[in-house]
Amino acid sequence: SPSLEHRTDVPQDGEEGPAWALIHLVEREGQALVEHLDELRTRLIISLLAFVAASVYGWTLVPEAIGFLKESAGRLIFVAPTEAFFTRIKMAATIGLVISSPVIAYQAWRFVLPALFPHEKRVLRGFLLAGAFLFVAGLAFGFFVAYPVSLRFFLSFGTEGMRPAIVVSRHL
Repeated sequence: SPSLEHRTDVPQDGEEGPAWALIHLVEREGQALVEHLDELRTRLIISLLAFVAASVYGWTLVPEAIGFLKESAGRLIFVAPTEAFFTRIKMAATIGLVISSPVIAYQAWRFVLPALFPHEKRVLRGFLLAGAFLFVAGLAFGFFVAYPVSLRFFLSFGTEGMRPAIVVSRHL
């Protein structure tokens, strides 16, 4: 029988802590964990690529979004040399996140799917569809109803001596 000194599943002196626990887990569980992490990496890379591609496309939509802000808020100003540039980047990233969110949600779904029982898959599918609908409805409500009403309300407090000038980075 092998001695405890040569066994890999029993911690030796100096082999304590989370890193060693992970090493021993990998040794015990074999390739299952590695395959799981590889699948996670693949899903994250696909999600990141979708986000980057959608953000690049979002960059082309930024002028329209700024036009909408100017239409509803009036004059927009920036007070730092880099503020207009970084505001455009933030807007492109936000647009990219909204556009790529279905791909990201799908990748998360495909990653979790193998671990679910059939009845859990059916229930979660219903929640995902309802959640996606409510997400889009919330975006539309905020963009077309809540934003214009609240903006008009707050801008109505301006006076002749105190005219509103909206700093674009703080308005996002």
